[in-house]
This record gives sequence, structure tokens and C-alpha cells, in this order.
Amino acid sequence: MKSAQAYYGLPQTGYADALLIEYLNGKEYQMARESYASKPQYDFVTAQAQFALNRWWLADEVQTTVPGNGVKAVNKDNVLVVADGDILSINSSATSLSWEISAKLVINESYTFPAVLYVEAQNGEVFQPTLDIYQQSRLVFVSEVPDYMLNSNNVLKIRISSGDEEFVMKLVR
Repeated sequence: MKSAQAYYGLPQTGYADALLIEYLNGKEYQMARESYASKPQYDFVTAQAQFALNRWWLADEVQTTVPGNGVKAVNKDNVLVVADGDILSINSSATSLSWEISAKLVINESYTFPAVLYVEAQNGEVFQPTLDIYQQSRLVFVSEVPDYMLNSNNVLKIRISSGDEEFVMKLVR
């Protein structure tokens, strides 16, 4: 399991989670960047932090590197839309970004679902929605939506806002 996870660039937990199974089944999803302000290695930069989202998938739950930590879909008829990447602190005086950044998932520019941005740090020991700043951590976007809304004809976009700046990323199947 760990070898397969390493091959796909996933956290090496040794467990066959939903993401690893998706990769093994060849269902690797892409993200198309529509608009962003960035430095070359990051997609979005604020005064406090910079981040990149690199992949996305659908799941009933999101696990961290430490088994047992994570988040599950609350409604059994829903699915989680999950994206992850990295977040890097660029302001050593900042302690939290949670009051500055909001996130949502938009389907067909008609339906909007709230999203939560989690930070996983310290090898999975920390997994929290407060976006406390660590030097460099995993950033996880999670939005719970009804499963029936995720057909191949729908256009899904992640929208993350900080002040008057907005980061938009189209999810490509």
C-alpha cells in the first residue's frame, strides 16, 4: 500500500483509502486553473499565506496521515468533494487565517455549497478547520453535496476568497 501511495504522491499511511483506490482504478481527476494571483509554485497568495491545490476526488470521508483523524459526510445521501495541496505561511506574525478566508463549491454557477478548509500538520496529528498557520502544511478543501448533483454534465468550481481577492479552480473529470 505504501509503495502505491508513494507512486501517486499520496500520504503513505499503508491503508487502502478511497483516494488510493480511485488512483488504482485510473480515476485521477484534474484541476483547471481559471484565474489566480500567484508565484510560480503556488496558485494563490495572500498577505498571510500562499497555497496550491493539486488534486481532487469524491469520498465518503477524508483521512489524514494518522488513521482515525479526518472528517466524514454527515448525510448518507451526500458525498464529499475533496481537494488538497499545500499551504505555506509567509507572515510569521500571523496565527490564524480562518477569519480571512472563506470557501465554497459552486455547481453550474447556480448552486453553492459551503466548504471548509482544513490544515493537516505534524504528520496528521493536527487536522483542524481553523487554518492556524504552520510553516508548511497540507491544505484540504472539503464540501459536502448531494450525490445526485455530481453527474458528468455539471461544472464544478472551487471558490476561495480572501478579502476582495478570489481564487477560482474548475474541477475537471
